[in-house]
Amino acid sequence: FVELYNQGAGDADLTGWTLKKRTSSGSSSTLVAASRFDGRVIAAGRYLLLAHEGGYVGVVTPDIMWPPSYALAYASNTLVLYNASQEVADEVNWTEIPKDQSYARDLSAGNFALQGSSTPQNSQSVP
Repeated sequence: FVELYNQGAGDADLTGWTLKKRTSSGSSSTLVAASRFDGRVIAAGRYLLLAHEGGYVGVVTPDIMWPPSYALAYASNTLVLYNASQEVADEVNWTEIPKDQSYARDLSAGNFALQGSSTPQNSQSVP
């Protein structure tokens, strides 16, 4: 799964946004198409949960599912989030994520780091 967090003061309209993955060889493909983001808004201080259809087993209901034929690797992958103007809004890459751990941004430091067990949150989760 992937979580997006809105740390801004206002709502974030994700209409037209896309999420792509890039492999270590440099090939890029769409993970979550713009059509799946249409009409989606992340309220200020809230999350949006995206998950792999058929692969996600969490108890929190995802806001958006990506197709079962698309997958992320535990090693050498990059995720790139594009805004509606197709500009890079955020990007993260990793060398390896051990199973049963997650990779999350430290909001105070701005960098990504491995975390212990994950606790996914969706748009309905109370902050």
